[in-house]
Amino acid sequence: MIANFVAILTGLNAAPSASLSSTAELELRVMPEMRRHVQLASNCFREQKWNESIAYADSVLLLGSTNYSVQFDSSSKNDETKCRNAVGQAVSMWESALDHQVQFTESSQPNIQFRFEKEVKSANREIGGHVQWSRSVAANSAGEFVPKLTATIWVRTSQPDGKPMKPEHLRHVIAHELGHILGLNDSKVVGEVMGPLDLRRPAKKLAINETQAITTIRNQALQMRKACLLSSLEELEGYNLPRATR
Repeated sequence: MIANFVAILTGLNAAPSASLSSTAELELRVMPEMRRHVQLASNCFREQKWNESIAYADSVLLLGSTNYSVQFDSSSKNDETKCRNAVGQAVSMWESALDHQVQFTESSQPNIQFRFEKEVKSANREIGGHVQWSRSVAANSAGEFVPKLTATIWVRTSQPDGKPMKPEHLRHVIAHELGHILGLNDSKVVGEVMGPLDLRRPAKKLAINETQAITTIRNQALQMRKACLLSSLEELEGYNLPRATR
């Protein structure tokens, strides 16, 4: 869940990735937590817990609007316009890739907080950014099961040598961390959004195997959601049918 600096740490050159067709390879790109929620949706479906099953599916799908806020420390405040533009470009990248099934909206009541700071480290190592997130499903006061997502994304505004992060660097880091929230693992392939950040050539768009992977897990959740809706409708009609024929 960390955007590393490949140019600094390894000196590797960016290389295009091949498209993936193996289901096993695609599944390796998906975070275990996402597969677990699809499995929980399936378990609830078998137990005829339609509302709970849909909630687990929705925790993967994030249908509709996901709210976010943008915060700056004192050292990054001067970069506000650049950072906000980078957020806009990164969220648009994912919205387009997911056919706008997921939408991001700036709000004072955010699910996701973007925090821009001069430098970001992990275990005393310079990194481009990182994310902490939590997904859960719980019953509300009405007894209905609903999904909940909370996340904080840290993004650095200065390169390790003190130079400002360029807009394209920020866009890569933000899109990378959003990719984790949406369900993708880190990639070792330089040049991919989910791969390390190459300061010389940051990723400009999602690779085909990244969109294939996220689409695969989302389709599983979507099919489970549809099955629950149909089953609950059939159950309702079956319950009402005797009453309607009296």
